Amino acid sequence: MEILITSLGMQSIIDISDRTDEKVVIRGVEYNRNYPLYCVRWYEPANHRKNKDRGNTWIKKNNSIYFKIKSIEEFEYSDEVYCVECKNEDEPYFTLPCGLITHNCRLRNSLNDLDLSDEEHNHTTHQFSMGTASVSTGSKSVMTINLNRVIQNAVRRYWKDNYDEELPEGQALIDGDFDDAMYEYIKEDIIEITERVHKYQTAFNAIIKDFYNANMLDVYSAGYIDMKRQYLTVGVNGLTDAAEFCGFEINDNEGYRKFVNNILETINISNKRDKTKECMFNTEFVPGENLSNKNYKWDKRDGYYVSPKHIMYSSYFYNPEDTSVSPIEKFKLHGRHYVQYLDGGSALHMNLNEHLSKAQYRQLLRVAAKEGCNYFTFNVKNTHCNDCGYNSIHTLDTCPKCGSKNLDYLTRVIGYMIRVSSMPDARQIEEGERYYADGKDLKDKE
Repeated sequence: MEILITSLGMQSIIDISDRTDEKVVIRGVEYNRNYPLYCVRWYEPANHRKNKDRGNTWIKKNNSIYFKIKSIEEFEYSDEVYCVECKNEDEPYFTLPCGLITHNCRLRNSLNDLDLSDEEHNHTTHQFSMGTASVSTGSKSVMTINLNRVIQNAVRRYWKDNYDEELPEGQALIDGDFDDAMYEYIKEDIIEITERVHKYQTAFNAIIKDFYNANMLDVYSAGYIDMKRQYLTVGVNGLTDAAEFCGFEINDNEGYRKFVNNILETINISNKRDKTKECMFNTEFVPGENLSNKNYKWDKRDGYYVSPKHIMYSSYFYNPEDTSVSPIEKFKLHGRHYVQYLDGGSALHMNLNEHLSKAQYRQLLRVAAKEGCNYFTFNVKNTHCNDCGYNSIHTLDTCPKCGSKNLDYLTRVIGYMIRVSSMPDARQIEEGERYYADGKDLKDKE
């Protein structure tokens, strides 16, 4: 009911009146009520006091009602606050603070950049919102840049221009060979490819507008989402292999952090510079379910350096097979020092081979808050028995119900759970090489 009301652009409040064991008479027969009563109230513009309060207390924009905050007061509160809620352990899902169950979305957007300011009513928003929130935004196009190839082309051009030397194919730079002057070459090439992507996406946006003008896009025509509020997303792939080519260690260190921020800030600046009334751009670490392996194979075939430690590019700021990167460090690598210019978001999948204790989970939540990791999920492989159909939220090697070892597992490639057996062949190999940390490892490295 709450989801239905929200989908209609209204806000709801659900109150529970516990009348268990209350006497009730139905057609002359007395019963004991054995259930609570639920009262659903919602705000609808047509019934809101003849709209006489409009402008003073509330406005309707973009198919949603926004209420003006009456006051904000500071008060003492010593306990911890969490914005997560998982009541059902058997079904993994994403839940908003209001209790709405949602799909996965990594989008992170500055509402201040969405031109939501309403000077007449002084309703200006400055906070960040996930794409699953009531603001109708998202991506209408994603085009991905292979950073490994672009960065290696720039570095090779630098060596040719400055040392008249061709770098050998398929090899990384020797430690210490990366010069800060290379950043200017890298920035130049990244700006060029980003602006080219923006041109492709602007053309794509024109096609979407043609469909809209031909009344072929009902979701826009009905007002559920505003085309101008949706992003054209620049996806990035191959960052860790590019960093490894340049001689950086893929962990939390000053050199790698500087490298990441130089790359992402360059794209971020181009996104803001090329923004128009019709087109907004952002950047996202794409999962690249199939593309990550294709980019890896194409680059290897064409003589570029690719890491021998895996067979596809990572969609994280670390390599998922690396056993030396602890869970704590992964939160740092997806924290504020690395994602500050990644305006389209990234998702940290904290791979664990077993569920942690409550105290350990609380500690990791503290780490996430401290490091500014704004989007993550704990990922423990679920077990499915192919013989009897038994499912478990734990990672097992034998079915506890029938004793079979004919098992399949469900894990995340992106946000949703998927059977390993249904993944593409290359992704199944990658999944088998992932490092799933355990509680002991967490305690040792905490």
